[in-house]
Amino acid sequence: LEQENDKALYADDGHLRVKNKGPTGKMQTVFEVVPNVIIVTNCLCIGLSSDIYTGHAVWQILEVLFLLAYLLEAFLKIRLFGCRWYFTGVDKHWNIFDFLCLVLSIVDQGIFLVLNVLAGSGGVVEVPFVQLLKVLRLLRLGRLVRSLNLEIFAELKSMVVGFVSGLRALLWAQILLVVLLYAFGIALRQSIGDREPEFSTVPNAMFTLFRCFTEGCSAYDGTPLPERLRERYKFPFTVAYTAMFFCVAIGMCNMILAVFIDTVLASQLRRKLHSISETSTKVETDIKEGLIRLVLQSKANGVSAKVEEEILSLSDSFTTRGALVRAQFEILDHGNCMISRSAFMAFLSDRDFVWTLYEADIETSNSSSIFDVLDADLSGFLTVNEVYTGLQRLRGPICKSEIVGIRLKVRHVSSMLTNLFKHLDLPID
Repeated sequence: LEQENDKALYADDGHLRVKNKGPTGKMQTVFEVVPNVIIVTNCLCIGLSSDIYTGHAVWQILEVLFLLAYLLEAFLKIRLFGCRWYFTGVDKHWNIFDFLCLVLSIVDQGIFLVLNVLAGSGGVVEVPFVQLLKVLRLLRLGRLVRSLNLEIFAELKSMVVGFVSGLRALLWAQILLVVLLYAFGIALRQSIGDREPEFSTVPNAMFTLFRCFTEGCSAYDGTPLPERLRERYKFPFTVAYTAMFFCVAIGMCNMILAVFIDTVLASQLRRKLHSISETSTKVETDIKEGLIRLVLQSKANGVSAKVEEEILSLSDSFTTRGALVRAQFEILDHGNCMISRSAFMAFLSDRDFVWTLYEADIETSNSSSIFDVLDADLSGFLTVNEVYTGLQRLRGPICKSEIVGIRLKVRHVSSMLTNLFKHLDLPID
């Protein structure tokens, strides 16, 4: 009951009305979900049109409708958010990718219309133009990459990016495997190659060894090759084959797997830290804007009317959202606003603010302990700057620099205490 009262106390009491600027959460969801649904549907239609009613006019009508949908998406984004945001904003890479795919779709439709006109007038349709049309339609499948940007495909995106980052390790693993197969192939070619057709040449010996280490080790006539060689060469072959099998199939394969996993995990950690560094400005703006809204929405937070009026008066004084939010946050911080535990818990029950923290990769599942972590001086209250600084420190995984930084600070504090004890002539023990 006490928690419910605190939540109601620090909730929006309706006294503040701020003009809404920029796209809302629902608008952002529409621009993320609807185009991706259209992309997936378009790719499915491309596959179905290759087998079902090939060349039917219905498929061409659907292609035109999909093209109009892509044109409408680009037009709405440029119309609502501006051409500058479309090509230089936060999502500039995806927008440029969409724009290029849109240009390819327009060229595709243009070539299709030209071919139809030539075919209708009795002209000769060159084969290269038909092949170009097919290639352009296959390139549109690249739009599926954009679907990986959806939150529902976060795990799939992580797997794809991890696999791509591990390709270098796989390449060197293949080179190592080829070197081992080459060495063993030469040895088998020179020892038993004249009597065994599977090892008559070095390439044959290498491929036979590869088959023995991966799938089935069978001879050209289908019989088990190891058993035939064991009967002919007795104990020496058994020892050599067992040693090679353990070296390649067990030793090297497990080593390749371990190196690949380590490479992928290290790459994901670097990518996560790089993403945190790249989005620091956006996250700073989002968190500060959320704190400003939550603190001002209720009189119970103790913000004076003068500070509130000064913050709202800046709404039309800046051309960029980031500069506006920083200026408003600085005024709020200088207003000596103190946030209690109850107010902070009410903040963490706000859905929009929790979503902002989730996008910033700040864990909020154990919300009851976050206030204790941020309250370093154990005063029971937090300034807005302490909240912002502490939340920024909670972003992402723990990295080596943070651990080393803590160790250096502890050593500095220990050195200061030692000097203080010496100055006061107190025993250090």
